[in-house]
Amino acid sequence: MPMDGMAWHGMAWHGMREDRRADGGGGDTDVLRAAETSSSLEVCGGVGRARVSWRAGPRDVEEEHTKTPCKKAPDSGPVPAWISGSVYRQSGGAFLDDAPTAFLDGLAHISAYHFDNGAVTYSNKFMRTAMYDTFVKTGRRTWGGTATAPSTGPSMIEQTWQKIKALFGSSSGPVYSSFNPNVNTVLLSDGTGAGGLRLAASTENDGTACEFDPVTLDTLGAAPRLAKTKDTVITTAAHYFVDPETHGGFHVSLDLDWHMSGVKPKFTFSYVLWHGASPPYREVGRHELTTFRWGEADRCSVKERAAYMHSMAQTENYVVLFLSSKRVCYEQLLKRDFSRGFFGLFQSVETPLEFMVFRIKDKRSLALEYVDTIACPAPDCYMVWHLANCFEDDEGCIVIDAAASKNAKHDASDALVMKEPHTVMNFRINLVARTAHVRELCSGSPQQYEFPNINPRFHMKPNRHIFALEFPLVPGAGIVHIKRDAPPHEAPRRLEGFKSTEIAGEPVFVPRPGSTDELDGVVLVEVLDVEKNSSRLLICVATEENFRVEASIEAPIPGNIGLHSTWVDHASTQLAAKF
Repeated sequence: MPMDGMAWHGMAWHGMREDRRADGGGGDTDVLRAAETSSSLEVCGGVGRARVSWRAGPRDVEEEHTKTPCKKAPDSGPVPAWISGSVYRQSGGAFLDDAPTAFLDGLAHISAYHFDNGAVTYSNKFMRTAMYDTFVKTGRRTWGGTATAPSTGPSMIEQTWQKIKALFGSSSGPVYSSFNPNVNTVLLSDGTGAGGLRLAASTENDGTACEFDPVTLDTLGAAPRLAKTKDTVITTAAHYFVDPETHGGFHVSLDLDWHMSGVKPKFTFSYVLWHGASPPYREVGRHELTTFRWGEADRCSVKERAAYMHSMAQTENYVVLFLSSKRVCYEQLLKRDFSRGFFGLFQSVETPLEFMVFRIKDKRSLALEYVDTIACPAPDCYMVWHLANCFEDDEGCIVIDAAASKNAKHDASDALVMKEPHTVMNFRINLVARTAHVRELCSGSPQQYEFPNINPRFHMKPNRHIFALEFPLVPGAGIVHIKRDAPPHEAPRRLEGFKSTEIAGEPVFVPRPGSTDELDGVVLVEVLDVEKNSSRLLICVATEENFRVEASIEAPIPGNIGLHSTWVDHASTQLAAKF
């Protein structure tokens, strides 16, 4: 996730990069260099350029690959032959500007490492979207921004507004023409019931995903995930639990319904919950937040204002929504004021983090019923970003481990540049007492942590081990092993063999087939060396006593620091599920 604006200047993202003018005027033609197993691309229209240091931010990707063989680093051990599958990452391919949040607004681009009997190959492709086509043909960067408003073309929320009364109308069939799908990679069932698998790139907006081939990464077309309704979907949570057998899961969206009431329109905002494996998913629950007429948005109370939800949680019997201290400004949304981008629509309010709890009342229909909204002790203001695990303990309480920003008193766009510290928190929700308890798992460490990950076989079960990324993303920031039962003053164990010139990406745990030991597997981490302008994939092993690199694989091209990784087991075609 985001990092400190000052720290950004220590980020080595691709050697030298180019300045760009959104109007496409001036300069030479950009060319993606063709490798033996890659395709080439010319970006027309002439993008203005002036060479600056890599310290300014991420650089546009210049090569596309399809299963290019990777070499082991000279000091690498053998790649375990039992690892069989692929890890997919969102790693932006072209960028709007040099701002500290630029990496969040990259043009959708997927990279992957494929494992087969000790051999590793690499693939990377831009998603072929309408924004990509415009970029290739004209050089203009028209995709909307999350943290900053684009200098040309409609923003993501502007596009949402344009879709009122025409939900999914612009993105059905073989061509994907919805929002820039640069947030997550998601799994979809093929609908046969035989465990078949589909992969797609997604965003946090209308629920339409961009399906791609799991081997070649070639774009296949649009996959509308939510059923058509009269509502307009404003946002959807990026992260949710995926069942490893059915590939199904619960989803939540913020929906807007409106109609004319006299001479003024009337607006109703609701949280809508969905479930499904093969899209379109079906509605299983709804919670209305507020209804008001045009010009009355400022009368809404804090509890009526929708929260920004990046993730949602699920246990065996419950679904939990995180109502963060960042709430939407309805008036700004309805006036279409997107001057600060998507995140600029959410403002911090002086209210504690709340948990909206739903019970799964029918395991067959998966219908939900609202239980309660339970607040953290005041004045605990948090923004929950990414989950490690969620389960019910022996006392029936809901236990959640998640990365959250503390003292969440800034607007969402400001939080992205690390005005708020991020760390791994433990939340315990007592449904009988209607209380929530909060503690910091690494309170004895001054370091910040993000992107927690665990052995996926322990999702929705009690676990002891968490792997996380040191934060903010600067050279030398690596990966740590957190023990949930360690004393508060004990610092997490840091990965050995990590170089001070490297920036790590999100860790992904891959369990050994058939194993029941929580640490029996490997942790995959892609790192970028800021001095060598090169990337490598680390294959790491953790025990109770140490955390070390077992093998190191050299990537054919330097990769932008990627977000939101997904592991897919080739043998079983089942997701090593993660939130």
